[in-house]
Amino acid sequence: MCRICKLQGTAGSCSTQWTATEILAQQAAGIAISASSKAQAAAEASLPSGIGEAGRRVLIKGGVVLSMDPAVGNFAVGDVLIEGARIIEVGASIDAGDAVVVDASGKIVMPGLIDTHHHQFETVLRGQLANAILINDGRPSSANNYYQSVLQTFSMGYSPDDVYINELFGSIAQLDAGVTTVMDVSQIHHSPEHSDAAIEGLRDAGRRSVFGYFEGWGEGARYPGDAARIRREHFATDDQLLT
Repeated sequence: MCRICKLQGTAGSCSTQWTATEILAQQAAGIAISASSKAQAAAEASLPSGIGEAGRRVLIKGGVVLSMDPAVGNFAVGDVLIEGARIIEVGASIDAGDAVVVDASGKIVMPGLIDTHHHQFETVLRGQLANAILINDGRPSSANNYYQSVLQTFSMGYSPDDVYINELFGSIAQLDAGVTTVMDVSQIHHSPEHSDAAIEGLRDAGRRSVFGYFEGWGEGARYPGDAARIRREHFATDDQLLT
């Protein structure tokens, strides 16, 4: 169960199954986000069962395949065969035997995009300060700047739950746009609880995430000394992957 479900007491369901479009539509309507078991079941039914499990074979068939690899090439109509969590074959027509088939006709099949610099805790502030400068350089026009307005003002009002929601929804919105990997430059470490919430939001989204531990302010901040605890509690596996 994710943090949102815990907050709303919706045991047995999980808001992370909503698409970014559904989430934003509900936000615009002022409706509390609470995924029903019916919605979760519908989301799960749209995916092949057991996908990602060892030995599970899935054939993505008949799409426009852009491999981004000159050695593999591109295909106007092609297939991609996945076994477990690995792509094992890309070609014009693959005979995959008992693999589950996903019809990709009329769709582009390509590697997920990579975002190398993102501040996901700022998702709720999207569109703010569009014409602002980075820091106050002494000119009157720079009085409304990123450092003072976002980092030193808006972010100081964030609770750990605010951090979690921004990290989660930022990830879901990017997944909806085909961005499957992110380097999250996180500047919201105002307490150990804020740090844990940021990591939890990234993890619950389920995509590949690099956690950039970077800056925090206020009386509760433990940056950078909290790095050892964060590594011990969240990144103690051999591969150091968040997801």
